[in-house]
Amino acid sequence: MPAQKVCFCCCLCLFAASAWGDFRVTVVDVEGKPAPDVVVLAPSVKSERPPARVTIDQRDMQFVPHVIVAPLGEPVHFPNSDKTRHQVYSFSAPNNFELKLYRQQDAPPVSFASEGVVELGCNIHDSMKGYIFVTRVSSHGVTNAQGLVSLPGVVNYPTELQIWYPALGSKSPKAVELQADGVLTLDHAVQASVVNKPSSLRDRLQRFKRQND
Repeated sequence: MPAQKVCFCCCLCLFAASAWGDFRVTVVDVEGKPAPDVVVLAPSVKSERPPARVTIDQRDMQFVPHVIVAPLGEPVHFPNSDKTRHQVYSFSAPNNFELKLYRQQDAPPVSFASEGVVELGCNIHDSMKGYIFVTRVSSHGVTNAQGLVSLPGVVNYPTELQIWYPALGSKSPKAVELQADGVLTLDHAVQASVVNKPSSLRDRLQRFKRQND
């Protein structure tokens, strides 16, 4: 069946559901390159699977993975695989939090009570930046380096999907309607937009501490 185009800024490649009830989504940017770190949500698709353990590690002075999805209210774990200590925090209200300096598995998990984007930083290493997308949608995933993600559930077409990626910042995810074998292409080069840039989070944390000393 030929690919069906959608009248949005993006195109999405959807493949047939697997024997396990998964469906695969491939996202590419305007240059046709794979678009990694794109959150894909299927609000109309129900997943019966229990939530998996959500973990965002710190390795080589980076948050790994760069983008994760966390179910609303479920704990997120922050192991530290680096030899140095990290101090993880976020000013993304109302999900703001701070984990004091810690090594390895010392940090307690954090649960988020509100949906939305949680931008992560490290008070010790300003170049570190990561994102947690908190949602109540049960069928969700994040595209890998090849722009591919498998979402749990059975799809009836057309189906509504939502996408979010770091270039959107704190904005709400974009809604798209998919036909079977549809193709989604973002309207810009995502890989260029998600490169870690110097963050103002550390400056904001320092100002906050000075004001409260």
